[in-house]
Amino acid sequence: MPKPPPRLNRKSPKLGQSSAGRLSPLRPGKPGEIRDLLALSGLAQTARKFEGQQRDWRDFFATKLEPGLLEAIVHYVERDGTLTLHASSASWAARLRFALPALTDEARTFRPAVKKFVVKIQPVAASTGART
Repeated sequence: MPKPPPRLNRKSPKLGQSSAGRLSPLRPGKPGEIRDLLALSGLAQTARKFEGQQRDWRDFFATKLEPGLLEAIVHYVERDGTLTLHASSASWAARLRFALPALTDEARTFRPAVKKFVVKIQPVAASTGART
């Protein structure tokens, strides 16, 4: 018959008691704070980098596009030499596709790593938070 799993016993030396009789905060298996876990995984740094790219591209296009068209751009995703612009609807995506060729040279001087520009339509489920 298998041995039963250990239970939380405050007097057990396996749980790493401190000298004051309280449980040690660094015992094995205890989850840490979320900010520590994110710092170790590098996810927070990746998110900051993504937010910085979003801000940079929004600032770049702010002076070059009309305000309505600028507000229709939901996300800017820069990956592998491609800048993908996600528009809020098909009509805004079409207008953006017509406006983009005039800005490609300036965008390439702004960010030389970007070689290709793609316009996509933001799915309705993603903008409303609905599950697909």
